[in-house]
Amino acid sequence: MQINRLFLKGFRNYLNLDVDFSRKINVFYGKNAQGKSSILEAIYYLSLLSSYRTNIENELINHGSEEFLVAGRYENIYQSHTCKIKKNKTTRKRHCYLNEKLLGAKEYIGNFKSVLFSPEDLKIIKGEPATRRRFINIQIAQNNSYYYNLLLKNQNILKQRNKLLKEIREGRLLASQLVVWNEQYAEINLEIIKIRAEFFREFLPLVSQIYLQLTGTHERLDCQYLTNCVELTATKFTVTAQDKASFLEKLHVNLPLDLKRGSTSLGAHKDDCQFFLNEHDAHKFASQGQQRTIVLCLKLAEILYIYQKAGEYPVLLLDDVLSELDEQKKQKLLAFVCEKLQLFITVTEKELLPDSLLTNSEVDFFQIQAGQVKRDVL
Repeated sequence: MQINRLFLKGFRNYLNLDVDFSRKINVFYGKNAQGKSSILEAIYYLSLLSSYRTNIENELINHGSEEFLVAGRYENIYQSHTCKIKKNKTTRKRHCYLNEKLLGAKEYIGNFKSVLFSPEDLKIIKGEPATRRRFINIQIAQNNSYYYNLLLKNQNILKQRNKLLKEIREGRLLASQLVVWNEQYAEINLEIIKIRAEFFREFLPLVSQIYLQLTGTHERLDCQYLTNCVELTATKFTVTAQDKASFLEKLHVNLPLDLKRGSTSLGAHKDDCQFFLNEHDAHKFASQGQQRTIVLCLKLAEILYIYQKAGEYPVLLLDDVLSELDEQKKQKLLAFVCEKLQLFITVTEKELLPDSLLTNSEVDFFQIQAGQVKRDVL
């Protein structure tokens, strides 16, 4: 998969940008706060309809603009495609187009696939459970539109259930009003958990294998999927009618707590995962270097997972991460990806790049200064 052209209007500090890319490697260099990451952010947005730098979409709109337009032309193994997204600041409405056809988010996501690696990804190991859930959801949703639809449905039901809890607490409704919502909530949550468990069963061997290849050590990298909804073990990745009954019983037991808080304490929105190195919690005991290596392995496993599911490699976005890796890891990363996929890299100075990139004829260099993009002329 390759993106050949990007057009931005009113996006971040780009009033207008129209740029073509190399089919192999693209490097954006310049001082901080000039717009390097915004280009990768726009490519990522074309892929997943979200930013990795903010949760507030209106922040993506240029201060002097009423809306943004992000558009691109990409190729997959079948044909060339155009994609376009518009977002209005006032109406907050977003419109997504694939080959000029208006699509909803669940139909759009998954067509153009990308993998991002940034310094913020260290939070997958060190950060809050919400960061790890987002990581899991992105991996699955890019390859499973049904799963993405389940997340949307669950979000709506959870919002409605929480509203009912507050109304019951205030004496405006009876607790019996929750019965129908609990049934739907249990079914959707168990389906989400089933898909997540299946994802871990397929994904974790890739991560463990890459860790061994990358480090050359006898350390063992494992991960455990944690949910408070059902009992899952290494050999049980299914959910049953008994699990649904157990889930509903837990909702009943938790009802006093949920009423007091006005929110739902049980569900897939509370799930987490835990990483282990030689059976020791990586969050507590792994060094910063080991944590970086784990995240690197997760990113490389993402690439292989998408390839297994889609039959082609995604676009890889490396936002200021090469400086975070030691020379050995840097070389192994580039050796792994350069021959397989299209690569986008941001860096403050070209001199920070390894010689293998500086002398590569398939690399296009772009200097970024105050929202202006200038391609290096050889």
